[in-house]
Amino acid sequence: MPTRPLSKKLDKYFYRYFYRCLDVSSYKQLTKLCARATKKMLEHTWQLTVDIPFLDQDSKRPLREGPDAGWPRDEVFLEFLLKFGSETDQVTIKGSSRLAQVMLSPSVTSEALPGLEILSLSSSFSDFEDPFHPAHYAPLVYCPTLATLILDIRRLPGSIKPSSKPFPEHYFSTLTPNSLTLKGPLGSSPFCSNLIARFDRVQQLSLDDTSDSSVVLPTLLAQIVHPEKVSSIGVGCMSIDGLIATQVATELARFTQLIQLRFRNGFYGDSNEFYSALGRLKLRSIAFGENVKVEWKLLSTLMSGSKRMKSLKVVILDDVRFMAKEDDSIAKDSNEQTDHNGKIQRMLDLARRVDVVVTGKRIDQFYDDNARQAGRALTVEQSMLEASRGGRW
Repeated sequence: MPTRPLSKKLDKYFYRYFYRCLDVSSYKQLTKLCARATKKMLEHTWQLTVDIPFLDQDSKRPLREGPDAGWPRDEVFLEFLLKFGSETDQVTIKGSSRLAQVMLSPSVTSEALPGLEILSLSSSFSDFEDPFHPAHYAPLVYCPTLATLILDIRRLPGSIKPSSKPFPEHYFSTLTPNSLTLKGPLGSSPFCSNLIARFDRVQQLSLDDTSDSSVVLPTLLAQIVHPEKVSSIGVGCMSIDGLIATQVATELARFTQLIQLRFRNGFYGDSNEFYSALGRLKLRSIAFGENVKVEWKLLSTLMSGSKRMKSLKVVILDDVRFMAKEDDSIAKDSNEQTDHNGKIQRMLDLARRVDVVVTGKRIDQFYDDNARQAGRALTVEQSMLEASRGGRW
């Protein structure tokens, strides 16, 4: 990649084109970039992404961070961040606790990245006893343009320790983020509720609990100071029982302007009470994402009957598992996929009658299955036709 334009008149366009998105995947690359980058190079950069690969990529456990040799040094990384201009609105740090913690230092939040709108941090935050303690994020009060905060804490539940860190003197009521994402062992932290309560302008909320049991989810939802401002919520967990799932759905009644709802990562509500609580919401879109179990018959009640959700326009089914009650059990043989597809077809027929769009990866798979079956049927028919023409049938 060229390092300078052919003419000084082209400076602005050259640097905006070649340096608008910076992607770094190793400490070595970042060290070289910190040493070579000038303020002129970086003042037109839009995005900075530092993505240090995690170890154990195929493991189901939280990914471990790779070795950190300590370079670039913290002060060098800070000097590098100070070179960015107001056009830099998005920073992503993955796989480095040290660099993520530098991003939360007052020196960065008060002096660097004046146009920062999106901050995404994904690491173990190894130096923090409790990475959900509000004091760690108090310096974000100096980021007036921050609109989206994403915290992905890669820790085992048992690694969260009680923290004696004092609470920040100033509350987060002056923070601007309207989109908040928290992922990690939320239920293992006694301070996660306090952290959520500090953000009072949230309009989009996403909570993914990787604790062994997600009994804390209803409590966390209850901490939203202004639920009437929230229009979109996503909830995910590793394990949850029917009672807690129903409590989650019941707690959502406080969010009177909620129009988008997404369940993912093992969430499972299988009771009449759960779907009845959902039916009282005024959603326009409901999504069931990865590894979510869906009670197909109860889901249909959201689109039909006297208690159907009249505001509902879109149902998204991604990598879901269709479940059924004992009186409507799914056969555990080779016909299981056919039985699933039959349920999907009936749901699509119902959705068309009530003007609801059903889409998602699971629906795409359904259409692919149908196309393959139609293709096989056509092949058999052609073979029979050819055989009959040759007098072999």
